[in-house]
Amino acid sequence: PTPGAGAKATDRSPAVAVLDGDWKLLVNADGSGAELYDLRADAGESKNVAADHTAEAARLTKLAVAWRKSLPD
Repeated sequence: PTPGAGAKATDRSPAVAVLDGDWKLLVNADGSGAELYDLRADAGESKNVAADHTAEAARLTKLAVAWRKSLPD
């Protein structure tokens, strides 16, 4: 994918995001690279807590991937 305006060619970011309450999940369209943030505790998204909250990360990843697959190509 081409970086958005202001992004550097070396910047990489997951392609899909899900917000659910205080949780924010960023993940690649294939389900890899999940990053989970607790926005109430970490509004600056500085600590990826996916490894500490594996069930929540898996649940939101499943939702994100299903949504992404539902989009037209």
